[in-house]
Amino acid sequence: MSKNWAKTLSLFYGIFVLSFASYSDAFATEIDLISTTYLQLRDDARKNTLFTLRQSLDFHVIGYDGRLSLYSSGWYRLELDATENGDTKNNELLYAYLSYSVFPDRTLIMNLGRHFVFEGLASEQIDGASMRWEIWPMIGVSAFGGVPLETEFDDRESDYIFGGRLFLRLRQRAEVGFSYLKEDNDASSYREEIGIDVWTRPLKWLELQGESRWNNRTSGWIEHSYTSNVFPLEKLILSTSVAYTNYDDAFSPTTLSAFFPQFLGSGEELTKVGAVAEYTFNDWLSAVADYTRYEYDIQGSANFFGVALKGYFSDQGFATGAALHRMDGDTKRLRYLRVRLYATKTFEALEVSFDVVHLYYDKSFSGTNHAYSFSTALSYQFTSSLLASTSVYYSKNPDFDQEVITFLKIVYNFGKEI
Repeated sequence: MSKNWAKTLSLFYGIFVLSFASYSDAFATEIDLISTTYLQLRDDARKNTLFTLRQSLDFHVIGYDGRLSLYSSGWYRLELDATENGDTKNNELLYAYLSYSVFPDRTLIMNLGRHFVFEGLASEQIDGASMRWEIWPMIGVSAFGGVPLETEFDDRESDYIFGGRLFLRLRQRAEVGFSYLKEDNDASSYREEIGIDVWTRPLKWLELQGESRWNNRTSGWIEHSYTSNVFPLEKLILSTSVAYTNYDDAFSPTTLSAFFPQFLGSGEELTKVGAVAEYTFNDWLSAVADYTRYEYDIQGSANFFGVALKGYFSDQGFATGAALHRMDGDTKRLRYLRVRLYATKTFEALEVSFDVVHLYYDKSFSGTNHAYSFSTALSYQFTSSLLASTSVYYSKNPDFDQEVITFLKIVYNFGKEI
């Protein structure tokens, strides 16, 4: 798709949204127009000072008893003190689409326009159409098709994407889904994937879920990822996980050079195994112990483990926590002790929070044994429609001397219910 075509599409969406809004009172039960303004002052690791202004608008209209809705969102960014590392301005239409529920019980939903699709192995942003239909309580299907946005790096002419998912259910005990996705870029095959996902709760105290994805272009497994949750006692939750990733198959179609398999190491594979135990002592205190084992074929292995305490005092609007973890890997960068402290306090309309993370390395590199970060935030709810927040983030590590980010956010909701 050419750039002119994309501009025409964006203009069409804008006219459509305005026209829709002008007649929305005739049938709408809820209208939301949310303006979010971001101001960011950043001193990066290279001593560059960047001042970024970003404006976001979200417009939602819901009508006809919730069966017909319009959703749109977009943003504009201006770099007020741009450097050679960034563009002076940028903008994007995130989504603008109609959603229609054919039946009152929402068993058949259809979407048309620019929107996100999350179905099985698909996690896509497209200009096109999608639908999800629960044909019976035990079986359903979803499908989507259109032009993908991810291949816009070399224009979107002769690009397309389509796919879907078939799912089967066994009452409230299990669900299994079969997915397919096909994508072309410049009329050439770019991605073709097949997936299966499962969820089951065969017993009241046991839950299992996971997925497997196959790359049909490279004839290899992209990943396997499975977890289990066990509830042996009322206050105890035990979780285990196992995952496998083949980077050559996972990143064979990519738009970012940082994720080329050659950058990670050709032939790299990762096997990850983990376990988590969480115990709730009472209404305000819980403890967590966790362990994760990373096995890289090329980069080596590492163990990450530790404990954490979490406290929540709802009557006082106060939450806090502390965690101690050990990373024990094959390289100096992956051998350290990690300490984290955080807290949040709410005073009616005012909320205050801070988060501190400190890493102490076993052996010094780049002239230091330490890395740490500190962030603090304030937010104030002036009215039910107006929220303002500000935050400061500071970090120092072996790679960069220091980094400072100051952030201001203002959110105003012009919405109303009719």
